[in-house]
Amino acid sequence: MCEEEVGFTSCVAVLVSHELRPDMQLSGSILVSCYTDSVVAVWDIRDGGSCTHRLQGVNGHTSNITSLQWLDSGLLVTSSCDGSVKLWDVDKGIFVRDLVQNARRKVSTSRRFVV
Repeated sequence: MCEEEVGFTSCVAVLVSHELRPDMQLSGSILVSCYTDSVVAVWDIRDGGSCTHRLQGVNGHTSNITSLQWLDSGLLVTSSCDGSVKLWDVDKGIFVRDLVQNARRKVSTSRRFVV
């Protein structure tokens, strides 16, 4: 994450991961990013950009995550090649519920969700 300052850019945080995808969303100082597998990483960009936790587990996706989107409520929606769309509470680091389970048609890799 970089910020503009009178004619030049300074680095605020460097996020280090060997499998990050370019799909990420920022809300305040919290950044969420997809890994190339079934995990979403939650980063705090203050103080150097540490990964605070990962959204995964028993109720997590079983295939590559194709898109993610913050909601106005502060919750996060993710979709995956496994045909599911899931709702997460990023602050608590927990799965909330499935919005779609095993959709018969392939979940789009664009920014649109199958709901």
